[in-house]
Amino acid sequence: MHEIQVSDFSPTILQDHAITIIDFYGDGCAPCRQIIPLLEWAEKTYPQLRIYKVNISNSQGAFDNLYIRAVPTVIFFWQGKEVERVVGTVTKISFINHIENALKSAGV
Repeated sequence: MHEIQVSDFSPTILQDHAITIIDFYGDGCAPCRQIIPLLEWAEKTYPQLRIYKVNISNSQGAFDNLYIRAVPTVIFFWQGKEVERVVGTVTKISFINHIENALKSAGV
């Protein structure tokens, strides 16, 4: 998982031809820390995914167009378009279902 800044966001999701997962998190957010093991597991299990993190505490208002109203919010992108979204903490089974749905959307 790599941390990206606001300026890297659009190029990252638009130029990558893999499913791109962005974990939007905040400083001091306990649920945000709880989802990290799922993201690390997904990165190892699904090599076709690209997983990034964005600290929204450092970028107030920069992602208003994505309607992020709570953290953690994990958004799955395919060719720059949102194909799945997870808000809050979820079980591993639920997260796997989101991954599989995103892969189906991409035809992978």
